[in-house]
Amino acid sequence: MSRRVTRALVGLAAPLVVWSGAASAQTEAATPIAAPTAPAAAPDPEPASAIQEVTVRGARGAPGRQEMTGGEVKQLPGAFGDAFRAIEALPGVTPLVSGLPYFLVRGAPPGDTGFFIDGVRVPALFHLGVGAAVVHPGLIDHVDFYPGGYPARFGRFTGGILSGELAPGYDRPHAEASVRLLDAGGLVSTPFAEGRGDVVASGRYGYPGPLLSLFAPSIGLAYWDYQTRARFRLGDGDEIGAFIFGSYDSLSSNNAATGKTDPLLGIQFHRVDLRWDHATSPTGRLRVAVTLGYDRSAGTAQIGSIGADGTVSPSVVDSIDSETVGLRSEWFDSLSPELDARLGSDVVVEPFHVVVPTTGSIVGASSLTGSSATEFVQLDVNGGLFGELVWRPVPRVELRPGARFDVFTSRSLSGTALLGGDSGAARAATALDPRLAARWDITPWLAGISAIGVAHQASNIPLPSPGLQFAQLARGLQSAFQYTAGAEVALPLKFTATLDAFVHDYTGIADFFDTCPPPQVTCTFSGRAVGAELLVRRKLTERLTGWLSYTLSHADRDAFVSGPSGAFGGPGPGHYVRRLSEFDRPHVVNVVLAADLGKRWRAGARVMAYSGLPYSTTMGFAGVPDAREPPFVRLDLRLEKKWQALGGTLTLVFEWLNSLLSKESFGTSCASSLPPQCQPTEIGPITIPSVGVEEVW
Repeated sequence: MSRRVTRALVGLAAPLVVWSGAASAQTEAATPIAAPTAPAAAPDPEPASAIQEVTVRGARGAPGRQEMTGGEVKQLPGAFGDAFRAIEALPGVTPLVSGLPYFLVRGAPPGDTGFFIDGVRVPALFHLGVGAAVVHPGLIDHVDFYPGGYPARFGRFTGGILSGELAPGYDRPHAEASVRLLDAGGLVSTPFAEGRGDVVASGRYGYPGPLLSLFAPSIGLAYWDYQTRARFRLGDGDEIGAFIFGSYDSLSSNNAATGKTDPLLGIQFHRVDLRWDHATSPTGRLRVAVTLGYDRSAGTAQIGSIGADGTVSPSVVDSIDSETVGLRSEWFDSLSPELDARLGSDVVVEPFHVVVPTTGSIVGASSLTGSSATEFVQLDVNGGLFGELVWRPVPRVELRPGARFDVFTSRSLSGTALLGGDSGAARAATALDPRLAARWDITPWLAGISAIGVAHQASNIPLPSPGLQFAQLARGLQSAFQYTAGAEVALPLKFTATLDAFVHDYTGIADFFDTCPPPQVTCTFSGRAVGAELLVRRKLTERLTGWLSYTLSHADRDAFVSGPSGAFGGPGPGHYVRRLSEFDRPHVVNVVLAADLGKRWRAGARVMAYSGLPYSTTMGFAGVPDAREPPFVRLDLRLEKKWQALGGTLTLVFEWLNSLLSKESFGTSCASSLPPQCQPTEIGPITIPSVGVEEVW
């Protein structure tokens, strides 16, 4: 992806001042497939000092996994109650820019991290600009984060995995509502058919436009999302269900010349997941599911041009549409007290329709009637098989071997391949990804953990967005070797600490800034991320709590450096060198303190700090770094007060992301001298004060 596209995406929110409204992992709900059970009881009105939290009981969590429950997320300053935003406070995660929902996980680009909601893969988890999650927080029970060495049931991603699991239903009607200065949302749930079924519906609508106009009169932003889940227990261990959800974002600008509002960007995705669960034994479950989906990213900005050879860069697209038809099956059983097994398969068919402005000669592509645009169609079909075991050979040792086999196929149906390649050629690639994780309890308070694995992914665009995930098999597969080893310690006062060391080696990774040898316009690189991660935490629902996450890392990559005749323009000699990644941040730290103040008051604060990005003083991001931008420090605040009112629990919440109004250096500005002299440029402050009212019945 070109440097211009990356900076344009960041620029959507960078100059805005946004005022908005409102333990060690011991369980793993995703390990067994959830058996059909009666919905949980709705909570009684809480006592004066209580904080609602869901506790999930099940098998021990996989090594390397971090879990955050819904109760904890609600107390994390700067997360605004959104479960998925909590990833920012976990070790191994490097923000692209503070406040924006794009993260590098152990050196992997944002587009290489997989997002799942209740087993359904989704293209994005956050809305534009303010970065609110695309799923109502009341729908999420907990979030599992795997920075590397993730279980074999997840696949086709070379970065980390972020998986959200839905909360159980209720055995009587339940409702939630919230109103903030930026958006409003609600959730309702009720059982039916004498408790054999339950249904939940939720959604949010964002109206930041009037507020944004106070600070950026020419910018308009709106978003909404919706979710519906219905389940019905047929008897004899069978259950049928549907999970339907979607998201939409719209960015626009006011045209001073015409007085009209011009659309700039529209992003949306929708999913319908139909599933059948069947009891294969007293401890075994089989799930078969069909997923239908639609994704679209569309914009009016035309950046760059199509080359004379017909190659198409994602920086010039007017719109990308894709449909999804997927089928997956998964079986789990506890075969004995010492052995659990899981097998599964999936196949996904995705046709992509890409419309680009025609600014050059196009080879083998058909122009759209009555327009200056050209449409390209590409069909991707991917499928995989996986198997996992959880084996406890002795009481204190647990081994988790697994493997998956994936087939990637792609074919251009419009005569010209996206991003180069042979016109109309069908491409295919296969990958075998072994995994092994282990945990051994050395003492009652000390455990050793390790995870190792190989992961593959089709070459892709580095930033996640609906429709942008089409395969670029002309550039091959991305691959990652992931290794983690560490220890988990139980500390006094209910604190736990996890210390991990990791090594991730990457090949075939897409280039953010297209620093390719001439005349290539797209290329891949190899890289490595090494480091150590520390997480010390006490549950954020405790009366007095603390949280420390720290990542010490080094990320490098291969880059092409032009020789003297090609340093500032035309083709010239050059060579590849190993250099720092453009997004290397050696130090990333989060410190959280929170306390129950009594009388149903609760307060918390979070300090986030990280190193500045490296850059070249003569060629900006495109050159070999010889300097680093200034570090960034952010302070987030949270204060809440609860009452019993209106027949339920009423909560007034005040939050402020970046309360110090800190500006951040991102990008460079280069003078026109030869050689050009470059220096960091500041953006922001990206700040989000929030005042909201929430009611739970």
